[in-house]
Amino acid sequence: MGYILDLRKTLGQRPLIMSGAGVVILNDDNKILLQKRVDNGFWGIPAGSMELGESFEECARREVLEETGLTLGKLEIFATESGRDTHYTYPNGDEVYVAAVFYICRDFKGELKATDGEVLTQGFFDVEDLPDNIDPINEPIIRRVAADIKNNGKHSLKKTYTETIYTDRLILRKFEYSDVDSMLKNWISKPEVQLNYGEPVCATSEEVKPIIDEYINGYNNPNYYRWAVIEKESGECIGQIAYFLVDTGNKFAEIEYCIGTAYQGRGYATESCRSVIDYGFNTIGLHKVQICARPSNTASRKVIEKCGFIYEGELRDYFRMEDGSFEGRMYYSLMREEWEYGKRG
Repeated sequence: MGYILDLRKTLGQRPLIMSGAGVVILNDDNKILLQKRVDNGFWGIPAGSMELGESFEECARREVLEETGLTLGKLEIFATESGRDTHYTYPNGDEVYVAAVFYICRDFKGELKATDGEVLTQGFFDVEDLPDNIDPINEPIIRRVAADIKNNGKHSLKKTYTETIYTDRLILRKFEYSDVDSMLKNWISKPEVQLNYGEPVCATSEEVKPIIDEYINGYNNPNYYRWAVIEKESGECIGQIAYFLVDTGNKFAEIEYCIGTAYQGRGYATESCRSVIDYGFNTIGLHKVQICARPSNTASRKVIEKCGFIYEGELRDYFRMEDGSFEGRMYYSLMREEWEYGKRG
C-alpha cells in the first residue's frame, strides 16, 4: 500500500478511492482460501490496493504472492465492486471507497504461508462452514461463490448482474429512466424496429415506463443481462441488446438486439453484438452463445454472419406475421473455442 500511504501523508484520514484487486482461490475440493487479517480480525480473500503503473491482474498476482506465498496461473474475472456500498473505515480511522476487480483462480502452485505480516492465519474453508466474521467488502463475493458451489457442485463463473461494456463507439450499460425520451425518438416507437424481434411498439413515455421498470427490477435478479446501447458521440440510446434466454445448467444463452432505424448501416449492431459475445464467454463463462433471425431479415443475418455464428437450421413456419403469413426461425450458434479461434485469426 505504498501509494495509499503516500497519499495519507498529505490527505490524512479523509476518504480516498482505493483501486485494487482480490482473488477467490479454490482448491480441488471446492474449498475457498480465506485469511484472517492482523489489522481488523476479519476473514477475507487475498486482496489489496494497486501501486502506480499496475494493472488489476498484476495487482492481484502480487498481493496473493505477498500474502500467501502462492503463484497464480490462469485468472478469470468474476466481479467488480464500486460505489457507496464499498465505503469502509479502518480501525485507525482511515476511510476509503473501494473500486476493485475480483478474480477466480483454481490454477496455483507453491506452499501456503503468510509472508507479509498482514495475516494472522489462513486456510481453505468448506462453503458449508465459513467463519462468521467475514470482511464486509469481501462478503458479497465470498457468499456468491459459495452459493454457486452449493447449487452447482462447482463454480461456473457466471455473473449475477449486468455490467457496463465499453467499445470504440458505444457504451453498453444498464437502462435508466432518463433513457425514455431517447428510446421513443430512436427505436421503441418504430414498428419496423420492434416487430423485427417481437417486442411491443410504444408511442408515449407512459407506455415505456413499465418496460423500463421491468428492466431495472430485472437487474436485481441472477442471470439477467440487458444493456442500453448508447452512442458515445451523441449520448443517445440507439437500441438495446440482451441475453434474454440464459440456461445456467447447460451454460448457453441467446442474444436479442435492436438498433434504431437512423443508426442502422453503421456497424453498431455488429460492434455491440461482438462485445456481448465476448462478455458471455469471458465474464459469464458460457460454453455456447446462440442467436436467431427470420429469413426475411437480411440485415440481421449479415450481422450474425459477421460475428462468426454458425448456421444450425430452421424451425419452419415458426412466426405468424401480421398479414397472416408464416415465417421460419433460423438458428445460429457459436462455441467458446470457435470464438477464441476467430479472435486469434
